[in-house]
Amino acid sequence: MQMRQVIENDNIRGMTILDTAGAVRRSRGLRQAVVAARAGEAAPNLSTIESGRRAPTAVKLDRILRASDARLAAVPTTRDGAFETSTAIRSALGAGDTRRAFRAWLALNDSFRAEGPVNRVVLAAFPPERTGSRLYDAAIAALTELRLREVDAPIPSWALETTPLSAPEIFAGSPYVRTVDDRRTPDEFRRRGVLIDPSLLESA
Repeated sequence: MQMRQVIENDNIRGMTILDTAGAVRRSRGLRQAVVAARAGEAAPNLSTIESGRRAPTAVKLDRILRASDARLAAVPTTRDGAFETSTAIRSALGAGDTRRAFRAWLALNDSFRAEGPVNRVVLAAFPPERTGSRLYDAAIAALTELRLREVDAPIPSWALETTPLSAPEIFAGSPYVRTVDDRRTPDEFRRRGVLIDPSLLESA
């Protein structure tokens, strides 16, 4: 078992502990001032922590997370779930690195495939934050629903409530892919307007 959001060499796999507080808050749709007040923390201090200019202790990080309706927890897997993946994608897209963003999404697919029903639910449990791309938001939700349905696991509400794209878009990780046969696209993706070749869903 691994403490997924506990300090480990200042790194939670691809996500630093300094990313965690802000990512959880954004995922919950909470303003910084609200979380600061709940946590008994001055707003400028919370801003400093979220920006990476100050590292919190584990106790303080737990208090901040609880103010965002979350907490530090140990789970029986070391794999990144939907939440961590959304944060990695958001960071990559913000840096203009679309290849890294797509690799993060592919890694989430492999994580789901490698786990059994219980841990797939664990990987999907915490709502992802918005990535800055409606296509990626929809693709994360679609992948989550697909991988949970194939093991008859419950689908989290956030995945079912993710807004579909207004018009279908190709999701391929390459600007050179111009066409995708929507008849081969899994229903979980097609319903959200995400056109994907099923070969991308095979293990990398």
